[in-house]
Amino acid sequence: MAARLGRAPIPWREVGAVLGVAFVLGVVALLAWAGLPAAGAQTQIAARIVRMMGVRESKYDPPLTLIEVELPNGRRSSVTMPYATIGRCKVGDTIDMTFVPTNVGAMAPTADPGSCR
Repeated sequence: MAARLGRAPIPWREVGAVLGVAFVLGVVALLAWAGLPAAGAQTQIAARIVRMMGVRESKYDPPLTLIEVELPNGRRSSVTMPYATIGRCKVGDTIDMTFVPTNVGAMAPTADPGSCR
């Protein structure tokens, strides 16, 4: 029996398909892990709102607002928030931004919509 299994042809097409699916799942898992917040120092900055744009991704999702802010060092960053939470914010206001480190070392921005002043 073992001799017959040793001479059996290898199904390369099925092996290739399994390896391909495993590779795709591995890449998706790596990208999901890279975007997760990591332990580290969070940075909180007051930034000025430069531009607000309405964005609608799907007719079933609530509308989103893309907010572009200018940081104190002159760089610009953007964050997307639900339109309903942005409330009384308008262009020229100051909003509190929090930058959280991710697993790959990049800083992911988040904004506190209740901090517009």
